[in-house]
Amino acid sequence: MQNETTGSVSVVKKISSYLRAQKTYANTAYFLFVMLFYYSQLNIVITFATGNTAEYKVLFYSLLFFKIGELFSFILEGRYIRLSLIGAAASVLYFSISGYTLPPLFLFWGFSMMKLQKALGQHADKKIKSYARTAGFLISPAASLLYLPVFFAAVIPCAVLCRALLSAEAEYRIRIPAFESNAAVYTVMALHNAHYFAYAFTIPFLFIQGGLPVWLAGAAFFAGWIAYNSYDTLVKPRWPVFAAGHLLVAASLIGLYFTNSISLMILLWFLTGVGGGTAYMLKPLLDIKKNEQLKDLQTAEGIGHVLGIIVWIAAAVYCSFRCTLLAGAAVALLTFLSALIVHAAKKKQAAAA
Repeated sequence: MQNETTGSVSVVKKISSYLRAQKTYANTAYFLFVMLFYYSQLNIVITFATGNTAEYKVLFYSLLFFKIGELFSFILEGRYIRLSLIGAAASVLYFSISGYTLPPLFLFWGFSMMKLQKALGQHADKKIKSYARTAGFLISPAASLLYLPVFFAAVIPCAVLCRALLSAEAEYRIRIPAFESNAAVYTVMALHNAHYFAYAFTIPFLFIQGGLPVWLAGAAFFAGWIAYNSYDTLVKPRWPVFAAGHLLVAASLIGLYFTNSISLMILLWFLTGVGGGTAYMLKPLLDIKKNEQLKDLQTAEGIGHVLGIIVWIAAAVYCSFRCTLLAGAAVALLTFLSALIVHAAKKKQAAAA
């Protein structure tokens, strides 16, 4: 039994050593997949915002399926590299030929892209995600024909690593999150992500309909992300700071609702990123930070994505796209209040100890 355990550890070490030696391949594939992941989300919104189609229900269902696919990627664990490559390749081919006309396909796209990012991200440099996300936003106004060359450029380095990645993966299992410990933080994480997706995809509509050239839409959208990861090493994670950040988000969204000035829109959109950028504080604020708890935190994030998209769709359908800004502000205020409640409970618990 001990020999089998020693042999398994040896295999894992060999795989890890191989992947570290092939870091250039991992970095390249990871960068391209992450870039394509963020490009696809913004590109579909820009496509509809430019008035190429009035079938907004296709947009709504596509983004909802996208986020459900992401959530499934946290629940279904196992050897999904080959399946993810096949699912992503089929999606890319369809998007390139027929455009965004088959919403359920986004279920496979979201699932596959999350699995590929997770597998490669464990062996790539951490800073790459930020650079790739920026690139994805900047190129988002480009035609959907961009899918094919970028995807297959990513597949080449991924193919070099595929065998090792498959060997490093866990067996298939359905992971049901317990949410037992850190329940308060999981709730706040879900609310934080819900507030963002309750309004974020409205922003390109406001910019484009406000007269901003389409080719600048990606750069303007990136303005809301500039503050993310820009002060995480400067400001210590604290509940009052996190709460204040979401109060700033709510105020900025209310301001966005009442303005038609592009320059003011971009400024207020930037401020939502300053407030929402406090999201990095939630992981350090966990009481228990073991592997299972971190996975639960990711699942809570995925649930927040889905809930946020549902709020966004409901507000857009029953009111207007601009109303989603107020919906986002309401959820941001709920996040603010939840953070204050958790902070008060933690203080009371510490005082009683």
